[in-house]
Amino acid sequence: MAADPSAQRPGTPPPRLRPHTRRQPWILTYHSVTDTGDDPYGITVSPRRLGEQLSWLRGRGLRGVGVSELMRAHAAGRRGLVGLTFDDGYADFLQ
Repeated sequence: MAADPSAQRPGTPPPRLRPHTRRQPWILTYHSVTDTGDDPYGITVSPRRLGEQLSWLRGRGLRGVGVSELMRAHAAGRRGLVGLTFDDGYADFLQ
């Protein structure tokens, strides 16, 4: 793939516009995990619901891993992994 868009063959879309030819990995992002009913931004998942979601993944042969591990595995052609991120560092992640 050429870095210079002018070096593309005529009729070939630039790299950023080409459809994905490889299956892209899934990455799930969580912001807050708690039982609180006060969630004005819609970013909270209950521990029960998180457990259900992780069970759903496991039931389909998928395993949650960190994004670094996911990207290394994806580059090596390994499948069956889902990236899990817990953003913003809410205290409820420690529970």
